[in-house]
Amino acid sequence: MKGVLCVVFLSLMVVGTFAYGPFSHYSFACAAYQSWDSVAINWNAITLHQGANLPDGMWDGTFASGTKCPPNANILHDPVYSGYLIKWALDAKYKGNPKFISFAFGYASHTISDIVGFAPQGGYLGNYMGKVYWTTKFIQMLALDSLLFQGRTSFPFRSECVAQNIVLPKNAIDQDLLEFMAVALKDYHSANSNIPLFNATQIGYCSSSWAPEVDKMNQYAQNQTQAATDSNLLFWDVLGLKTIEETQQTLNASFSCIVVVLRFYAQHALARPSQPLQNWQDTLATINSLFNNGYCIKKAPHF
Repeated sequence: MKGVLCVVFLSLMVVGTFAYGPFSHYSFACAAYQSWDSVAINWNAITLHQGANLPDGMWDGTFASGTKCPPNANILHDPVYSGYLIKWALDAKYKGNPKFISFAFGYASHTISDIVGFAPQGGYLGNYMGKVYWTTKFIQMLALDSLLFQGRTSFPFRSECVAQNIVLPKNAIDQDLLEFMAVALKDYHSANSNIPLFNATQIGYCSSSWAPEVDKMNQYAQNQTQAATDSNLLFWDVLGLKTIEETQQTLNASFSCIVVVLRFYAQHALARPSQPLQNWQDTLATINSLFNNGYCIKKAPHF
């Protein structure tokens, strides 16, 4: 019963989770996919990273004033919707074009890594089923981005995923990707009428207002000193970590867990793209299993 309850709890937090900062999401997508030798996909680094960032832009209508992004667009911060993006990226209409498949997997990497970060069993960022104050949580998230910019984690990022080699996209996504998102959303809505429909223009409002904010956050995180970074990580820590070395060890386990989960998800999404909900449910069960077996907090799973 405990395992069932965990699945229910995590299912409830899918849309509501707003976890890592922009550069963390770029790093996770790169580590999981761009440096994955077992998958024969010619990754498009720009759209992979655009996809890895955009789900938080879907919250723009909720958190920002003066934006035309629809307030309920945050429902697209969702691993199941991510699966529909992958389904359509592999469809004959898009022919497995690296531009679209990279964007789709980047988008999925964001929505899924957030769930790992806020897992009730001990996610690095805390327990979403408890209280989360987003204004202060963002200080912790950007401090983690700074740590990654500084190259000071013990996680073994390959050369293409270290800060100086990652290309940071600054522009909103283009019209082709907006229309691609709308097509996938229409399919998702046909399977679940509770999911609202948005057209490409409405989605574009979210992307265009979010992109410059991401650029500012990246600049901020990139310009922080090591002392400021360490101070913020320890001050806002929710796991009781006392030293930056202990934080780095915990992050190694957390990052390894994210890569394992994202690759598990990708294998299933590529094998059965027509089953987005089932692919997410199986991935959710894997997240629960990893945490319940002691991984992702102090112990890093192999990938």
